[in-house]
Amino acid sequence: MNKIEWKVCSLNENYAISTEGQVKRITGRFKGRIRTLAADKDGYLTVKLVKNGEEKTYKVHRLVLETFEGPCPKGYEGNHEDTIKTNNSISNLEWVTHEENMKHASKSGLMKHSEKTKQKISRAKIGKKLSEEHKRKISEANKNPSEETRKKLSNSRMGRKSWNKGKKCPQISITKIGERNPNRKLTESDVVEIRKLYSSGIKSSKIAKIKNVHYNTINEIVKFRSWKHIK
Repeated sequence: MNKIEWKVCSLNENYAISTEGQVKRITGRFKGRIRTLAADKDGYLTVKLVKNGEEKTYKVHRLVLETFEGPCPKGYEGNHEDTIKTNNSISNLEWVTHEENMKHASKSGLMKHSEKTKQKISRAKIGKKLSEEHKRKISEANKNPSEETRKKLSNSRMGRKSWNKGKKCPQISITKIGERNPNRKLTESDVVEIRKLYSSGIKSSKIAKIKNVHYNTINEIVKFRSWKHIK
């Protein structure tokens, strides 16, 4: 069993957060008391924290991530890797983009389509399936185009030839990848090391501090959205 670690809450210094998602008071007459958690309408555990006489409700998984992983990067949100909303252990939490969160929810079966949405999806799938008769007609039309279609094709080809005579082919800009990119901050060996560290269980935020780069840079690498040519 992993040793439970406590750290002062980054959003309210009157409380401490544990690596297993517990919350306790560390100041005042209720010092040392573990706070009671309650589930909200979506099933996430929440807790009420008091500061300067004002009470505010927080989602526990956000408190754990903010305290142990640092502030939420812009455009990111908290995700439970095992899909269990009450498992707020730091090892089960991560910052992800909204798109990644939706993909994870869909893949895990958490997103349920309404009946109306199901009907739309069904109609779209049916519309994509061409009947054998329709396929036959398309094939015949391609083999024996009408006179009007022949003229349109002819005019289109002539237009392309005219353009080619008057202008040079536009230059295509090729973005250099990996170590060939002059603006790179990391080397290929750094990328290999980053992925090994992540695979060993070290969070992206800690790796970012080690390599002195932004959290998003590490996240793109470990998700294989950048440096794809390095396996």
